[in-house]
Amino acid sequence: MSHAIRVIPLSETVRSCSRIGEPVDLPKGVLTESVLPPRPFHEDPDWITDLAISLPFKELLRYKFHKPGHINVLESRVHKTWLKHCAREHPNSRVLGLLDSRVTLGATAKGRSSSKAMCRILQGSLGYILGGGLFPGGMHIGSRYNPSDAPSRNRPVPAPCKEEPDWLRELRAGRFELFDLHVTASQFPKIAARWLRLLLLLGGDIERNPGPLGHGKHGRPPRGRLDLTVGFAPATSKRMASCLKLFDDWLLAEVGLNLEALGWDTLAAPLVLLDISLSTQSQACRTCSLT
Repeated sequence: MSHAIRVIPLSETVRSCSRIGEPVDLPKGVLTESVLPPRPFHEDPDWITDLAISLPFKELLRYKFHKPGHINVLESRVHKTWLKHCAREHPNSRVLGLLDSRVTLGATAKGRSSSKAMCRILQGSLGYILGGGLFPGGMHIGSRYNPSDAPSRNRPVPAPCKEEPDWLRELRAGRFELFDLHVTASQFPKIAARWLRLLLLLGGDIERNPGPLGHGKHGRPPRGRLDLTVGFAPATSKRMASCLKLFDDWLLAEVGLNLEALGWDTLAAPLVLLDISLSTQSQACRTCSLT
């Protein structure tokens, strides 16, 4: 009978050693400083998308404008309507809105705008914010992931397409470690951040008992073998299989192991991938500095 091997996250090892004042023997290639530039402000963190596509949303209201107007002004009016609803239904609360308009997001965050029309709307919103005891906030999300985009095009609100992330369940329980790790990963550019999330997953930092044999949290069944044909369009499956083959060839050239052999060793795989990734990044940075 096979059993998953529990992986002690490297971050927990570092944290435990620092508490008792012991030096940490980090694996070769682990850097203490980032070699990547910070994430550009216009790139949305992946955890915001995970939040939008995993929670159930419902339509509160819908109306048509009597006359056409500038899109930024109209979206600001919709935001004001949302504040009205929150003041009535959720007074004395911190409320969060997912917006696909950076103009509206910036204007509502600052409380002012260079547009006189938008300023009038923002001034009219103050009564609901102050009277309702609201502390509104906003996060940007792409239109394709925005649950309210479909109703604006006379389509039903999309249902969640993935399970709620573990970090959200942990936040509800008052535990912040998983979410802090995702936020840390989102500080890097999108592609690098996704690789970092993969390494954290393999290392056991963001999910216990990683790998095909792991049961994960909350009594989940084993994941089973990787199947790229389930739940994806044929063209997407083909691209994913091509990328996975290239990754497999790269691993074979770098460490002499294919992906299948490396993936089943839940102790060695995270450290090997971390070492290769950081070494490759260091070489790339040295190449850029030379050029």
